[in-house]
Amino acid sequence: MAMTAPKKLKFAVTDVVGIKDLQRDYEVFRTTLEEILGIEIEFFPVKNSTAAAPAMLSGEVDIVFAGPSEYLILNARAKAIPIIAIERSNYHSIIVVRAGSPIKLLAQLKGKTIAMRKIGSTSGHLAPTKLLIDAGLDPKTDFKTVMLDDKGVQALKKVR
Repeated sequence: MAMTAPKKLKFAVTDVVGIKDLQRDYEVFRTTLEEILGIEIEFFPVKNSTAAAPAMLSGEVDIVFAGPSEYLILNARAKAIPIIAIERSNYHSIIVVRAGSPIKLLAQLKGKTIAMRKIGSTSGHLAPTKLLIDAGLDPKTDFKTVMLDDKGVQALKKVR
């Protein structure tokens, strides 16, 4: 059976909201992909990181650039399959305490409030939570998590 390539593909990025940010951050990628495939690639902005799944199911979007946690949602809800994987060097989670803090081990964070970035963020929520679990802490009972996005460092500076 002969297959024909589509004339256009719609492309979304799960952690970028708005067409302006898509154009700013992914225009070079979009045009390069367009050249390689010989198919027009059109941006499809999503409202949030989980909005790509229903867009895939309804046929509104064809290709989605997603991080690991978003991929799990896309695979579970829309049966998405990866066509490419990107590995980032020097991409990891860190846990920071104030200079001079007596806390030297993750287990010492028991009973503390911990700032993280955003629910579902791989480096700013899932991976740090896994680090804390591996240190023997239960995220349901041993510490309080607050999601502060990019304001965690500012909050840490204010803590007495």
